[in-house]
Amino acid sequence: MITLSKGIHKASQCKPFVQLTFKRFNSVKYPPPLSYYESKPRRNWRFGLIAFIAGAAISYNYPLYTIGDNLIKLPDDNDIEGKKRYTDELEAKLKSLPLVKHYQNDKDYIEYRGWNHLDTTPSGLSSFHGTLLTPGGIAIPPISFHCQKTGDDVVILHVGRRLSGYPFIVHGGILGMLVDEIFKSNLIKEFPNLSFDSVHTKSLDLNYSFPTFVNQFIVIRSNMSKINTNENLYQVKSDVSTLGGMLLISANATLSSDISPKLPETIASEKRGWFW
Repeated sequence: MITLSKGIHKASQCKPFVQLTFKRFNSVKYPPPLSYYESKPRRNWRFGLIAFIAGAAISYNYPLYTIGDNLIKLPDDNDIEGKKRYTDELEAKLKSLPLVKHYQNDKDYIEYRGWNHLDTTPSGLSSFHGTLLTPGGIAIPPISFHCQKTGDDVVILHVGRRLSGYPFIVHGGILGMLVDEIFKSNLIKEFPNLSFDSVHTKSLDLNYSFPTFVNQFIVIRSNMSKINTNENLYQVKSDVSTLGGMLLISANATLSSDISPKLPETIASEKRGWFW
């Protein structure tokens, strides 16, 4: 509680002074005397020292990764039933998301499910998805929705604890790789005659706005536009966000294709002409 009292000395016509009165402290006139500034506040160094020692002891015996293992339980590698329960729970959560239901009810969007070319590389060897297809990685294939009219693409996927670089934070390289592959996938959905072997990334810029924490579903929205007809160059922009709409990453990429793209209706008309 502060009480302000203002007074003026009539004889000397001095400048007004303000007196601060605190319930827990003595009255202090303004401006305070020099002795007021000379009195330094007491520092509770004992509490800081004890907190430092306790934190060091806990971090030495229980690293953050160990704490993460205890907080986010994962089935053992040999626990087949546990793995199935884990993926079934993720599938149920994915299908119950309001965002998924929204796009499933939108007739302008076509639903896709699976990893497309991420299952195998052009050489036929197992790709990174074979390694990440495990509880704590990207345990279930992402679900995506594509609008052929506007070129908009929405991908929803789950990032697990084992994708972390720093504890509890998804590695930035993993996120960059996912964004790059989704950009190519968006372009191929728009022009089905293209393939992942004929599409290349010329440049990719990622702006990380906020850390992406593990064990959550993230949303990757992207849009494609052609910027150079002669050289078959395409501009793709994307935002990576949480389900709640918090922006995590803004991305821009320039893609190129070895062959000229064709829209689905063009391909369909050419196929009909083959039988005439």
